[in-house]
Amino acid sequence: MRGNVTNGVFFLHEDEWGMVDIMPIENRAEAAQIADKAEEFGKEHFDGFGYTDIFVIAEPRQPLASRQIPLDFIRTLVTPRLAEATRVESGIHPGEVLPEAFRYTGPLKSFAFGDDNLGALYGNHLEGVIDHLHLIPPEVRDDANRAFWQTTLTTLGSTYRLMLSDWWIKVSVDLADVAAVQEYLR
Repeated sequence: MRGNVTNGVFFLHEDEWGMVDIMPIENRAEAAQIADKAEEFGKEHFDGFGYTDIFVIAEPRQPLASRQIPLDFIRTLVTPRLAEATRVESGIHPGEVLPEAFRYTGPLKSFAFGDDNLGALYGNHLEGVIDHLHLIPPEVRDDANRAFWQTTLTTLGSTYRLMLSDWWIKVSVDLADVAAVQEYLR
């Protein structure tokens, strides 16, 4: 399930990983250029049934790790509303074992806080400091859920000067801008 934590396991299909990215605001102009390039690439490589090549979104020029966001800060923001995963999986199918060549063995550890309908925050950390942070927007957009995400995202944005790039819909949002976050959540 999309963004769900079931029995402690968060699973996200590999094609969805990182498609709504949270990064330092200094990357805003570059993110808009990347979105344009990705859209053009998609048009060039769509054969009517699927894509003939993969567009890889480059790491942002200003890395999120430079903000030194503690994982505990994220945990405090989202629990107990979102469940924390004890294990994070990605691939094509839950429980799938990836070939050795595709397994990541570096020092980063994945984390996730999610719920099927309420959305999720997930990413990677190195010794408790966030290295990558991503969002799965909520499916349920009632007033309480919208208020939760508005508070969560604007707190992140105003505390750490962050933006969101939604690569699916080619939108960038300054997370310190309450009105922009409200519009995105609609």
